[in-house]
Amino acid sequence: MSYYQQPNPYTPQQAEQFQQRQDEDNLRLLSIFHYVLGGVTILGASIFLIHFGMGLAMLLNPGWMKESNGDAPPAFMGWLFTLMGGGAVAVGWALGGLTIHAGRCLARRTGYTLALVMACLNCLHAPMGTALGIFTILVLNRPSVKAMFGLPVQTMPYPSSADLGTPSMHPWYRGQ
Repeated sequence: MSYYQQPNPYTPQQAEQFQQRQDEDNLRLLSIFHYVLGGVTILGASIFLIHFGMGLAMLLNPGWMKESNGDAPPAFMGWLFTLMGGGAVAVGWALGGLTIHAGRCLARRTGYTLALVMACLNCLHAPMGTALGIFTILVLNRPSVKAMFGLPVQTMPYPSSADLGTPSMHPWYRGQ
């Protein structure tokens, strides 16, 4: 008997218990990493509060940024800094908050769709969010994890040879 043909030392119940423990550990770690990434996102977005503050200062007191010739910057620059800085802060805090909430959903085994959508959005947040998003997508697509969230698990049966028909019915058949 070769190495690859060794019998499985686990009973089906032991294998199922092992898979459940592994899924619980993976979801616990993913929830912790979602908390961390959400906090880092909120902290990173807070840097734009400086731009927001500068824009407000330009709007409320345009004289503080006078140039050497006595001209103040145009008023639209204050609006530009305020709107762009405020928008960046709002988007960053929203994404960070939703990432933290997705981590909480993973820990509670609720909100499967939110966690999956946030995993996809986190893939845009390179490099940490990309790794976290991909691993979250991989874990959430396991049938055993879907069952933990209370979702119906759909398994596709393998087709039998009678269902396949003749080779010419397959798109990869080239007639050789």
